[in-house]
Amino acid sequence: MKTLPLLLVPLFALTLGAAPAPLGTVDNLRLIERVDPVFPNEVTLQGISRGIVACVVDVDTQGRVEDVLITAHTHRSFARVVREALPLWRFEPAKLNGRPVPAQTQLTFTIEAVGVVVSMDSGTYVRTRFENVLGQPWDYRTFNLQELDAIPVPQKTVVPAYPREIAERNRGTVRVNFYIDETGAVRVPIAEPDAPLELAGAAVAAVREWKFSPPLRNGRPVLAFASQDFNFKP
Repeated sequence: MKTLPLLLVPLFALTLGAAPAPLGTVDNLRLIERVDPVFPNEVTLQGISRGIVACVVDVDTQGRVEDVLITAHTHRSFARVVREALPLWRFEPAKLNGRPVPAQTQLTFTIEAVGVVVSMDSGTYVRTRFENVLGQPWDYRTFNLQELDAIPVPQKTVVPAYPREIAERNRGTVRVNFYIDETGAVRVPIAEPDAPLELAGAAVAAVREWKFSPPLRNGRPVLAFASQDFNFKP
C-alpha cells in the first residue's frame, strides 16, 4: 500500500495530566476479574503498615494485562506485590466503534494489612501528586523533563506514515503522551483526545518503536514523562 511521509515536529514538551482515549464511539475497559496484592509482611519489621502504588497498565484486545508500568510507590515491596497481582486481572476489552482495541488504564493502589483500595481511571493518565502521601514520602516516582540532567537523546525514531486515502481526508496535529523508562524504552503511549482516530493510530504506532538514551537525574537512570507533537500534512 502506498504511503506518504508526514512532517514531524521535533519538539518535546512535558505534560502531566489527562490524555483520554481517541475520539469515537468508545466503550471503556470494564474490570471483570481482580486479584488483590498481598500485603508484604517484610515491611512490618520496618514499622510500615500502609503503602501506595501508582501504575499505568496496557490491556490488549483480549482483555489481558500486557504491560505494567509502575509510575510511583512509597516502598518497593508494595510495587512488587502489585506487579505480581496485575497479570492475573482480566478486563472486558475497550471497544472502538464496536471493535476491541488496546487500551490503557491508570491504577492507584492503597495497600494495608486489613485490605486494598484501588482507584481506576480508564484510558487516562492522571496527574500523580509528587509530594508526601499522608506522611509517607514517595520512594520512587516519575520525573518531568525539566527535572532531568538533560533531555533524553533520541536513538531511534520512526516517522508515522499513513495510506493516501487517509491523507486526503485528514490533517492536523496529534500529541502523543508517553513514558521513557530507565532503559530509554517508550512505554504506554497514548494520543490526546482531539486527534482524528486514523492519525492518532499512526502516531501512537510510530512512538511505540522509538528509543532514547536513559533519562538521568543526578546521574541515575529514572522514569520520565514526555509528549511529542506530530503535524500531519499530505
